[in-house]
Amino acid sequence: MKIWLTKFLLLFLGMVIAFLAGEVGLRAKRALLAPNIMEYDGKTGLLRLPPYSQQPIKTACWENTISANSQGFHDTEFKLEKPDDVFRIVILGDSMLEAYQVPIKDSFQYLLEERLNNLAGRNKKFEVYSFGVGGIGTFKHHLYLNQYVLKYKPDLVVLSFLPINDFGNDFEARDDIFDKNGQVRKELPLTERISDYSVLMQWLKAKWRIAKTYVFRQSVSQVPFDFQVFLKEYPESWQKIWDLEKTLIGRMNRTSRESGAKFLLISLPDMWRTHPYLIEKYPELQKSLAFSETDFDKPEKLLEEIAKENNFAFLNLTIPFREKAKETKEEVFFWACDGHWNKAGHLWAQDMIFNYFQGQKELLAN
Repeated sequence: MKIWLTKFLLLFLGMVIAFLAGEVGLRAKRALLAPNIMEYDGKTGLLRLPPYSQQPIKTACWENTISANSQGFHDTEFKLEKPDDVFRIVILGDSMLEAYQVPIKDSFQYLLEERLNNLAGRNKKFEVYSFGVGGIGTFKHHLYLNQYVLKYKPDLVVLSFLPINDFGNDFEARDDIFDKNGQVRKELPLTERISDYSVLMQWLKAKWRIAKTYVFRQSVSQVPFDFQVFLKEYPESWQKIWDLEKTLIGRMNRTSRESGAKFLLISLPDMWRTHPYLIEKYPELQKSLAFSETDFDKPEKLLEEIAKENNFAFLNLTIPFREKAKETKEEVFFWACDGHWNKAGHLWAQDMIFNYFQGQKELLAN
């Protein structure tokens, strides 16, 4: 008995030492990790940039210094107090909104704030706050809304939604989305908080996600996992994800309205649908897409249905981006590196959202 107990204790001790060694080693090489510039927020259990940090990043396509405000987001400083003459717009989204690729002054939300204020005159002021966090889906946006956003008393909550990414993110998180009463969580479960705190756990989760999505992809369709959102006919597993998105987006709309804010859903374009010729540069992708019937506008059709059913505004940026790219022949993505907007992409987004507001002025009415 003592021998078995000794072996168990030695095994347990070995696992602890291995875990600590992995944690220390990966923290020492943080520059090699995807979430390398993020940190754990002990108050919320969510990831954010270290407040007031300045972190230079250089890739083969772009170079920028990532500047964080006091709340840990890649934006200028947020003001907690809101004067009566201020209309405050808050935007939630993933890395497209986070916009590490361009200086803050070139991001679409900064440009949008400037343009709205140039039009508003002296009697009204607009503030546009960006709560972009890369690598997360609608469930995490819901958590950031509750934990960070609502205290700023927004007049309009905007969810920027990237179909090619967000569904896969929520597919991974779906087991932890609901609490024991079946309600959408307002806080992360303890296991997820520990996972966010541990660099090793983040690394292991990233590896598991790759393996899991690969197996899932092979069992459902020859089409790559992210592109399955464009299948004309969904397998049951993808339909369940759509049902989940409907629940989550509907909950964000209700939460926003309960706080006194209006709600707008914006569907963001990806580089593949904006510049279809890019698919030809990747023969394996082109070949795999030929196995199934696809509808590259299907996600927006379904998002529009969700918006109508829940009675909130919806803006589809995919079609105007595609049409303008076809007309101008201008490339607006860092397609060779990470698929995010360059300065021109942010300028296009600002212009199209501004024009939408001009036609939907009730959204900006107090």
